[in-house]
Amino acid sequence: MTDVLTATDYEVPAPGQYRVKIEEVKKNDGKFGPYYRIGTKVVGGEFDDLWVSFVASAKLTPAAKLRIAVEDIQGRRLKKGEKFNPQTLVGQEAIAEVSNKTENERTYANIEQFFTLRDSEASTLREAQEATSAAKEAHHTRVDDDGYVEDEEEPLPEWE
Repeated sequence: MTDVLTATDYEVPAPGQYRVKIEEVKKNDGKFGPYYRIGTKVVGGEFDDLWVSFVASAKLTPAAKLRIAVEDIQGRRLKKGEKFNPQTLVGQEAIAEVSNKTENERTYANIEQFFTLRDSEASTLREAQEATSAAKEAHHTRVDDDGYVEDEEEPLPEWE
């Protein structure tokens, strides 16, 4: 019996801010030393369930990218001498600023920075993302041969 495989596309969220849930935190060794990769999934909206990553060196100095991310996710500053286990981030949610980078004809989505997800923002952002998804599914915009959106009025002529 021959296996049948299905081709898929590699999808990434467009640049912007998204609510994300941290799914995994992995420590790796790189050519410049150890680093952490924080793997998140988008929660809600058009890009629901897509993976987006954040990578930073394994340092918690005051200006370190990892420390800033941890503090932004948790909504509090780490105290001098405080011990922190990055695995405690798993399961937490935050707002992520996502950017895209294209290399060798492939586009990657990366998290540039995190923002604290406040309780009031959590429900508002989720509602907005769900409303956007529903609206896109319900209304598919079509453009006619003249470049006008169907079912909308044509613009008024310009006055001279």
